Amino acid sequence: PYDALKNFAPVSQIADVPFFLFVSPAALSATTLKDVVAYAKSNPGKLNYASTGIGSGVHLAGELFKAQAKIDIVHVPYKGVGLALPDMVAGKIQMVFYPPTFLQFVKEGKLRAIAISAPARSALLPEVPTTGESGMPDLLASSWHAIVAPAGVPAENIKKFHAALTTVMADKEVREKMASVGADPIGSTPEAYGAHIKAQLDKMKLAIKLAGVKAD
Repeated sequence: PYDALKNFAPVSQIADVPFFLFVSPAALSATTLKDVVAYAKSNPGKLNYASTGIGSGVHLAGELFKAQAKIDIVHVPYKGVGLALPDMVAGKIQMVFYPPTFLQFVKEGKLRAIAISAPARSALLPEVPTTGESGMPDLLASSWHAIVAPAGVPAENIKKFHAALTTVMADKEVREKMASVGADPIGSTPEAYGAHIKAQLDKMKLAIKLAGVKAD
């Protein structure tokens, strides 16, 4: 019951955590994004993807992929990634868009990272191409983290808060720690973050419409 553009005052976007497209080697032989699309087009309705719930960022990433690739894939919502992971490893679920939480399973060969839905590759998995390099430059999805204040907070207070955050975000140790878990440090201005909120809302409204998501 709130308006993200009217009820909050943007301070700064702290980080962006791009999603990787992970597939299950036990269920899918695909090694590239094009392979996944080709399989889906040849087998409409047979490819499924997990999410952490209806309307979650992970779900909407799958819907963006579905819409942009013009394929018929099936959404399988879970209550949490801990429940989806065993089914992914077993091959009951073929794919999922998710942050780099699954890196250990990639190293063990239990999952395969196909692409990263970001403008640049990740230092955590530098061999994995971006969605742009894979032929889908508009397939960008991530979990982003930011600081906002209640609407109406004096501009001077916002300015001071942003200045403090800028100091923290410039700290080398902070940036290295964030990068080690797959988070890209941002530290944007209030104006830039406000524009980001609007762009993300427009993008996700389209994904929600395409997915036919309804609020319970």
